Amino acid sequence: MKLHFSRSNIVLLCVSVLCAVICLNLVVAVLYPPNQMRRPHPRLLSEGVGNDRFSFGRKSVPRRTVQFNEYGFNDLAHPLIKSASAVRVAVIGDSFVEAKEVAFSERATAVLAAKTAFADSNLQVMNFGVAGYGWSQYLQLLILKVLQFDPDVVLIVSYGNDIAEDLYYAFFRKKLADKAGKIARVLSRFPFLQQLPVARLINDRIYRYLLEQAAQEYVGASGLRAMMSCFEKGGSARECCPESPAAIYGIKRELTNRGIPWGVVYLPLTAEVSPRHRGKMIKMLPEELRGFFYRGVPEVIHESMIKVLRQENIRTLDLSSRIRAALRDGQNVYFSDDEHLTNEGQMLLADGLAVILAEVMESAAK
Repeated sequence: MKLHFSRSNIVLLCVSVLCAVICLNLVVAVLYPPNQMRRPHPRLLSEGVGNDRFSFGRKSVPRRTVQFNEYGFNDLAHPLIKSASAVRVAVIGDSFVEAKEVAFSERATAVLAAKTAFADSNLQVMNFGVAGYGWSQYLQLLILKVLQFDPDVVLIVSYGNDIAEDLYYAFFRKKLADKAGKIARVLSRFPFLQQLPVARLINDRIYRYLLEQAAQEYVGASGLRAMMSCFEKGGSARECCPESPAAIYGIKRELTNRGIPWGVVYLPLTAEVSPRHRGKMIKMLPEELRGFFYRGVPEVIHESMIKVLRQENIRTLDLSSRIRAALRDGQNVYFSDDEHLTNEGQMLLADGLAVILAEVMESAAK
């Protein structure tokens, strides 16, 4: 029996398939709208969605509307090509720099821009904060996005859990090398596919699976528990979480090779300086990890990371003493039910950024 396909039948078949694909994508677009704020990324783990506008708030954090710029950051729109007279300061960090919890004008980068405007109107402060990032992602962010804006100075705000974020990122990268991860990597090579709801849904589900698998190992015996036990026994950062020192060195290499001066502002873990938040955080931890906090391991990690930065001769300002003094004076540095900085806390961070910026620029001018 021979099958005969006329040209009209072939055209009809193609049109039918195309209509089916369009209908399927429309159904998926309605039932599974894209996730606000973040989308999967093979090297960054996740990234902000350009021009996204969403409502954000938590228990003690007032709900407000957040508008990302076209590059997916909580900042003003900045052209890639800077003017001849502009001096660009790129500030990289996690959610403490992104600062969705406070008004746009109360972010530390906005406060810093207002402070420096009086001294130098050509200074542009750019916010490259992304929630959940650690040193490994700071390095990737620098290479993939920050350097294309041709910054004159780079400041990094490192939070006390960055080393833990690096550990989680390492587990995720291992999972990305698995079979399921290969599908996600293939999809990432074709950005136009991400515009199709079905492809986006498949990618989102794969990433969710990989994140869950990575989280299980991260919290397990070979993850956080092993890392904190290593620090408790006197191990160095290079021994207990080599990913963080390696990323720090990578950032130093990238910036030094380009002649870009830089510095670090270190924000301690909120639970390290605020007794109220410490108690709440310990209750949220798995039981097998609580003992490490009671025995002061976070403070050990803090000192170990400061030591790494200073051994690499990186200009660093530790804000721990300033924050403790502000808390003793009754300042409302953190939200009551959230570890993030209030507008007062963001002002403290802005002051720290101003100090390290002045030091870095003075050193570069010599």
